[in-house]
Amino acid sequence: MDENYRQALTETSEVIKFMSEELVKKIPKDILSLIEVNKDENYKVNILPNVPIYEQNIKKETKGILAVLYREYICDENERKRLKKEEKEYFERKYSVDKLFENRKKTKEIESKNEIVVVKKENIIEKLIKAIRKFFYKKRI
Repeated sequence: MDENYRQALTETSEVIKFMSEELVKKIPKDILSLIEVNKDENYKVNILPNVPIYEQNIKKETKGILAVLYREYICDENERKRLKKEEKEYFERKYSVDKLFENRKKTKEIESKNEIVVVKKENIIEKLIKAIRKFFYKKRI
């Protein structure tokens, strides 16, 4: 497991220690043991119990783990449905087909605006050959 996630599990474990026993009981024991087994024992965490979690200096992975724990195990059914609906709408907006190809369109527009016109300069011999060809081509018609 990636060290960053092991550290996030350590932070998650520390946050769980400050949760009420009632909330901790809602999280399955196998999930709690998974967190405890995989956390980084050497990582020092500084979670302040009187400061809201969104004001804590924690990893984004920790926030993600806590969000999933809340959504899947702690909140009630109505809250869960609302959160899943919001998450679905968020991903539909963020990863819509139009947005996925929007960057490609912008890139193509920029490339077409930045096209370089190459002017080929002919030397005297090429000009002479071209003039002779024109002369003979006009004679045949």
